[in-house]
Amino acid sequence: MARSTPRTSASSTTGVVWSRCCSRWSIDGWERAVTRRRATVAMLAILLRGAAAEAQEQVGSVAALEGRAEALHPGQAAWTAVAAHDAVLLGDQLRTLVDSKLKLVFRDDSALTLAASSQLTVDEQVVAPAASRFSLSVGMLRALVTDRYSAPGTRFEVETPTAVAGVRGTGFIVTYDVRRDDTLVVGLFDTTRVRSRSDPKGRATVLVERHYFTRVARGKLPTRPAPLEQRQLQALVEATEILAGGLRPEDELAPEPRSGPGPEAAGAPPAEPRRPSEKVLTPEAEIVDQPIDRLKGQPRTPQEPPPPPPPPPRR
Repeated sequence: MARSTPRTSASSTTGVVWSRCCSRWSIDGWERAVTRRRATVAMLAILLRGAAAEAQEQVGSVAALEGRAEALHPGQAAWTAVAAHDAVLLGDQLRTLVDSKLKLVFRDDSALTLAASSQLTVDEQVVAPAASRFSLSVGMLRALVTDRYSAPGTRFEVETPTAVAGVRGTGFIVTYDVRRDDTLVVGLFDTTRVRSRSDPKGRATVLVERHYFTRVARGKLPTRPAPLEQRQLQALVEATEILAGGLRPEDELAPEPRSGPGPEAAGAPPAEPRRPSEKVLTPEAEIVDQPIDRLKGQPRTPQEPPPPPPPPPRR
């Protein structure tokens, strides 16, 4: 008996081919989906890196430190110790511990000095146009603002829970007392504008002149500026003073007038007064990096040696 040959119908062959094609199309579609997903993930990674870089923009550095201070960088959960020359980032929170002081210098040459047990946040810091905003949540700071902020359209502000101190090329001290829930603003030179946080349009802004002060309690308007007693002013200055980081606050704020003949007497053009970041150093300051007042009274040129003693008489 002859062996029968198996037959394959056209429909079954077509089904096999169609199944293989569908399987191939399914694989191709899956590969395309994976490729698209990978591209999307790569784009998200690039965007996240850009956002992280923007959030970690360096706006200043630690100029001097006495004792201990800590920083909480954007995106971090733990405070870390800071040291001299460390970078200060946009959005940083910085705090000083007991018996400690911290001096920060920013890229616009303005300087902030935190007293002990104080905490500051860097909210905004733009060079052009100049705009800076800081939040003092507790403690005391001293601000020295350069002439860059005297131009129209510039802004330098320090906010506390009860007040906002705004300046244009000046220096001032701000303290916020948590227990009293009020802010003290003291002018060091030029004029400081102070308003209440409850007065966002600044309709009751007060102008605080040199060595005057105002207080702002929560929900209240600033008190009328009044002169500050010398001993109180001295205590505030000493609390925000780091001698290891440069000149004393009085020397940083503005150059003192010269009492004797200066370079003008030798035919040189008079030096223009400048801010701390642009001071014209005297010959003494160019030799030794220390406060100028320590060198006052010292001769500018070496004194001539005394004449030799007379020869002994002949016998």
